[in-house]
Amino acid sequence: LRLRAASLSALLPGATLVDHAETSSGSLLLADLEAQQVLMADGRILVAFPDPARVERSAGVLAALTGAPRRLLVVGAEAADVMPGVLSLKALESITWILPDPGLRDFLLRHLPGISTDGRLHILAGDPAALWTDLSSQAPFDAVWLMVDTPTSRADDRFVTAENVAALARLLGEDGTIAVPAPGAENYAGPRLRLALGSVVAAVAAAVPAVRLVPGEEALVLGASRRGLLQFEAARLESLYLEMRPETARLDRPGFAGFLDKARVEGADALVADLLQDPRVSPSSLDRPVALFFNLLVRAEQESENLAGLMESLRHRAGILWAPLLVLALFLLGGV
Repeated sequence: LRLRAASLSALLPGATLVDHAETSSGSLLLADLEAQQVLMADGRILVAFPDPARVERSAGVLAALTGAPRRLLVVGAEAADVMPGVLSLKALESITWILPDPGLRDFLLRHLPGISTDGRLHILAGDPAALWTDLSSQAPFDAVWLMVDTPTSRADDRFVTAENVAALARLLGEDGTIAVPAPGAENYAGPRLRLALGSVVAAVAAAVPAVRLVPGEEALVLGASRRGLLQFEAARLESLYLEMRPETARLDRPGFAGFLDKARVEGADALVADLLQDPRVSPSSLDRPVALFFNLLVRAEQESENLAGLMESLRHRAGILWAPLLVLALFLLGGV
């Protein structure tokens, strides 16, 4: 316990340990930090609460962008940050949330505000592929939010493979949408970051007929089961947001217009078109974790241009041996 407290003190000076757990997802810590509680997973902040204004805005934006869903499927632990905001949207009739393991589910049920008492929320634990029967019985969903961390391990990468995204897309209704956060932003995507972003865009484009990129500091890839559903007009998004009947209205038309500037939207659309034409861009698959490779390449570039260049050279020269070399790269970068 003292070791965990010392580790927490190094990560968050001034924080006080409240609870901890070891799960198959990693080490979980809950800490008091000034007026908030912070939940950490393997040294990174998963969620800080209470912060109702921020999480309700984030959930409201996602709900509007994905067509004001009534039946929502959420996949991934990263959704812990917005789930209290999701539950504040009263028009939602059903929320199914998939977490990677029962230990994380139980820890969140103990500590994340509101999730243990809202009857609309159903939490499943395990690999989505193993839960296919349960998910199929609940389909169709109006929207799927794939809320997973930027891949830094094979376990992360499997969530953004073409196979997994396609399986989730098959759970959508006729007017369904899917949202997947991705690395980078539309107004800055260097050559390597561009390929990391492109792997997610390609996976979504392979699964559904329409794909767009939401402009912003962090990319959000949207897909839809038919063309014409993904509209970014501020007035329409405000209307969809209000349809969700938020407990407290925290978004308005100027707010949507602010981050959906016409020039940035056009730039994001142009980037998607370019990525889908780029022969170097491909989605991850179960046997070729390219999203993982490109994200590790971006990390390597931050450490050393020489290391990034070496990884690229080895991949091009190694042929079928590139996967074992990726394991070496993971070791060098501290991945698992």
